[in-house]
Amino acid sequence: MYRTPSRTLQHAVLLVATLFPAVGRAQDAPPPPPGMIRQLVCRGDAGVHIAVDQDPSPRGPKLVVAAMTYRRTGVVPGVDYAALEPGACTWNPGGFDGIKAEPGIVRFDISRTGSQYDPDPSSLAAWLKDPAHRWVFYVDDATNLAASHGIFGGGPFQAPAGSTTTTTANLTRDRLRCRGGSGFDFDRRGPAGTNLVAMRLSYRVARRAAGPYGAGLQTATCAWAEHTGQAAEPGRVDFTVARPAVDSMQAYLKDETHFWTFVVLVANPDSAIRHQAWTPEPRPVAATTPAPDTSSGPVGSKPAGSSGTSFSYPGGSGGGDTYTPGGSGSSFDPSQVYDIRNVQVTAGLEGVAIRFEAAANISPTVTVAASAPSGTSPNLAFGGTPVRLAVSGTPIDASRWRYSAAAPAPLARGTQYWFIADAPASGNARHNQATGRFRTLQQRLTIGVSQIDLLSDGDSDSEGELYFTAESCPDVIGGRFAGTAANQLSWSEGRHQVGTELVMAPGYSAPDRIRVFLIGIEDDGWMYSPAASTTPADGSKHCDGSVGTLEPKSTARAEWNAAILDLDLTQYPGAKATQTFVRRSQPLANGSKVAFEIRGYIIVTRE
Repeated sequence: MYRTPSRTLQHAVLLVATLFPAVGRAQDAPPPPPGMIRQLVCRGDAGVHIAVDQDPSPRGPKLVVAAMTYRRTGVVPGVDYAALEPGACTWNPGGFDGIKAEPGIVRFDISRTGSQYDPDPSSLAAWLKDPAHRWVFYVDDATNLAASHGIFGGGPFQAPAGSTTTTTANLTRDRLRCRGGSGFDFDRRGPAGTNLVAMRLSYRVARRAAGPYGAGLQTATCAWAEHTGQAAEPGRVDFTVARPAVDSMQAYLKDETHFWTFVVLVANPDSAIRHQAWTPEPRPVAATTPAPDTSSGPVGSKPAGSSGTSFSYPGGSGGGDTYTPGGSGSSFDPSQVYDIRNVQVTAGLEGVAIRFEAAANISPTVTVAASAPSGTSPNLAFGGTPVRLAVSGTPIDASRWRYSAAAPAPLARGTQYWFIADAPASGNARHNQATGRFRTLQQRLTIGVSQIDLLSDGDSDSEGELYFTAESCPDVIGGRFAGTAANQLSWSEGRHQVGTELVMAPGYSAPDRIRVFLIGIEDDGWMYSPAASTTPADGSKHCDGSVGTLEPKSTARAEWNAAILDLDLTQYPGAKATQTFVRRSQPLANGSKVAFEIRGYIIVTRE
């Protein structure tokens, strides 16, 4: 950590940096380690472009990986990002030396379809066309992949008026075919992750569709595989390619006998999900129909003797002109047609919905238990007292209904259950059962701390010796996130980058309401006291469920203060939600002089 010779000189440097930002590009922040989580803030602009880079995301079938290209800011916007230019992004708002340059592209997971309050690639791009809007990404500077993202400064997302969220129709894919030759314009857009390059191909549009044989393509042109009412080809396509393959791909497409195909979404026709070399199908050769062979009788007559085509009859009597399924004497029970089928199980945090089809107008029962059933179908049973689900049914046709079962009371979170669906005998169905198992979802909370603005270090004559830790009510998440009791931070007032995440212990599911204390502790010699094995703030936190207190205080051993996060996780719907936060520590009291402001994010996942 860069340390100034005196507090007076430090204040002078900060004043100069405020009045003259270019002068303030001093060694005020250390060079970060590789792979650091950066807070990348982006300001909207009419030219913002977001493309689907991978569908689906490796991290969830309902997510896609999107990529946004941007330019680095040309000014020093300040730590509040107030002067950030439209269309620009930065993770170095103070313009400090030794900070890795932004790569010009960020990749992130986002909902494939979204909603009015949950962005998808299209609605986020529409929202970011307004220069008054800012978005923050917490991005790994080694991979350019954001761990989370959201509105800078907090607040709920709402799709702009007139924008449309992605629908099933928007997810329809199309194929852009290209024929090699002289005339393609390849443009390197910048790095797109480890060993990847973002590229743009500008092309001439062919006069007609490519077709299955590429016959519609002239040299150095591209066109849709078929014209089926979609919009015209945009004349460019963005894609990513492995860095070593950039030159070989361009060389390959200089040959007019070579072809390439890009797969795009109809909603984003100028951005490829994937691409590869394409070999058109060979043109069919016209065939002549041979004259019928009438040497063994009229056309269509049975061949004489054993000549002609022979068949093997599966499981039947075989041979001859008659087929008996299963051999002679076999039988088939038509009542099995109406057995339970098409079972679908959807588990939530504290409930489950089980849907299935069975015979019409019966009264099936569905029970669940935390232990496996015993016996064999149709006589499966649970020991003890299983939970009986409420079942309702609606007709599909005269013989079959669709039934739905739901838990009438909350089930335990993150717990494995078994179920038995039991259909009684009826006029056209036998007694039958279906069974299976499911796991209710766990609710997981992650708290990321990206920056600590130290307002008062607690020492009037020197830098503070601090570390920061977290505790919660109830006790579900916590731990040290900057410095340790044995390795304290020599910090004075100012901005300090952190880049740490607090993650819940495996096997636990977070309650809906949690109060989190982000505690800053300044050492006053307590390390050498007999009680040095405990945190000096221990015993000052008091919990009553999700409500708790931890007051600022100063003792002979240490002084401390806390910023408080009150979280209602029901406000974050869906499988994954992210929200940024800024929290200032409590007003000074009880002799404590430690004050700070923390910037970070929370991630709520249910899986």
